[in-house]
Amino acid sequence: MRPRHLLIALPLLAGCSFTESALTKACEAEIKSRLRSPSTYERVELLVDAVEISVAAWKSKEEDRLAGRSPDGDLTEEDKKLIDLAATVLSAGDSNPTLFIKFYSYDAANAYGTPVRGVSKCEYISNDGEKGDISRQWLLVDGETHAEWLLSAIHKLK
Repeated sequence: MRPRHLLIALPLLAGCSFTESALTKACEAEIKSRLRSPSTYERVELLVDAVEISVAAWKSKEEDRLAGRSPDGDLTEEDKKLIDLAATVLSAGDSNPTLFIKFYSYDAANAYGTPVRGVSKCEYISNDGEKGDISRQWLLVDGETHAEWLLSAIHKLK
């Protein structure tokens, strides 16, 4: 009787995908790059949400996010051009883009080697789902791209 159960379970397992999506890998790589001890990173939980969003709604959200990072609350001309370019690319699809939101709960060692639980939010907007290459430029972890995070880390050193 046992071998029969095993044979039934194997085809079910063969249909499962044990590979992580490119987006999940990119988010975790970005989270790890911000840790003091990236090798100690262990994911505890992953919550995923995906919502269809209009290009106009995304553009407004991105303008607000970037304006909030500016000391005077205004967007630079470069920011405006970059947002317009991204909106053009997102508009080229046949349907509204999808905003992927992933919440990671993880354990990683702090500077003293003590394991600490952390939570990070990863956001990515895409026309082609989680397929293809993930552009680090548009990957937000805890509200910041990699470049923005590096700049804020530099400013903290001053």
